[in-house]
Parts: sequence; C-alpha cells; structure tokens
Amino acid sequence: MAKQDNLSSSSPQVIARYVKNNCCRTIHADGAWGGLTPYMNIHMALFSEHAPIPRSITYHIEHSGTLTELDRDAEHGITREIEVEVILSLEVGRALRDWLDLRLKQAADLQVKVEVEEKKESGHDA
Repeated sequence: MAKQDNLSSSSPQVIARYVKNNCCRTIHADGAWGGLTPYMNIHMALFSEHAPIPRSITYHIEHSGTLTELDRDAEHGITREIEVEVILSLEVGRALRDWLDLRLKQAADLQVKVEVEEKKESGHDA
C-alpha cells in the first residue's frame, strides 16, 4: 500500500514483509464448513466439490486401441474435499469479513464498469 499523503513522514511506521511458508499453496474453494471452537474461535474448513473418484473403471479395449468404458465402481453423490482448515479469533473473523466485503464491493463496481463499456462498444446507450 502506498504511503498516504495525510500521514507525516515522522509518524510511527512499520513495514510488513510477506513471506510464503514452504507449505503455502493456492487452493480453489467451493464453500466452507465449520463453527465455533470451545474457546470461542471460528473454525473454518474450506472445501472443493467434485464427483467421487471411482474405485475402479472396467474398459473394453477396441481394435483401434481406444478404450470404451463398460463399468464404473464409484460412490454416488458429491465429494467435498477439505483443502484447508483455519482457526480465527473473533476479531480476525470480523477483519476478514470486512476485507471480503470490500473485495466484493470492488468486484461489483468493476463489473458495472465493464458492463457499461460493453454496452458502449456494442452501440447501445448506457
């Protein structure tokens, strides 16, 4: 974040350096599950959703070498694979909510701007 003009150069400052832990990874989240811990922290598990991975698939080998599926041994329903679990204090939960609210507002504002530009480019009045 750039230094704000209304802050004097003599005001107290701190530099936060961001370093990725060796275990850091980027994940896709389709949803969250969780609740409160006994110590009143927020427990949030982020999951990705997909069809169950089959235990096995039986194929017929065609003369051309291609495979044709004959049978699939798999569970029914959906799989919610927990990607990461996070424990947040209530204070951090509120800060995360506020941060998400700001990102959602920024995205909505940008989406409106893009739609206006698309209408202009297509010849429709905005």
